[in-house]
Amino acid sequence: MQQRNAFTLIEVILSLTVLIAGMTAAFSVILLGTTWATNSKIANIGYDTGFTVLENARVLDADPNVSPANPDNDDEIVKGWLNTFFIVREIDTSKTIDFGNGVKSRTITVRVYHGGTDQDGNLVAQITGKVIDK
Repeated sequence: MQQRNAFTLIEVILSLTVLIAGMTAAFSVILLGTTWATNSKIANIGYDTGFTVLENARVLDADPNVSPANPDNDDEIVKGWLNTFFIVREIDTSKTIDFGNGVKSRTITVRVYHGGTDQDGNLVAQITGKVIDK
């Protein structure tokens, strides 16, 4: 009787199972890494955009039906679009400090949404800071 040098069917099925499991794991890692990179990019751009609006609300592409005509008015909330993000900028008037001579410190909160407005978008960043105006 001759002896054959070949793999059995069970060995082939087992090796294919290990190969498929390894390729699935590698593909999952690639997809997860891509998702994390995309989310990090959105968050970074969102924070940069939020800091820009924290300093100056006039850069927003504001809808007159949604936002006030004067973004410098302390009593109003400014909403608008910038860099494909929807931004809500509001001033907390209870924390405004007037130093006299036209100098005042204001506490401003900026919320940055991606994928929609403040009603249906995802909150990417919320920045609260003090701005000193002269």
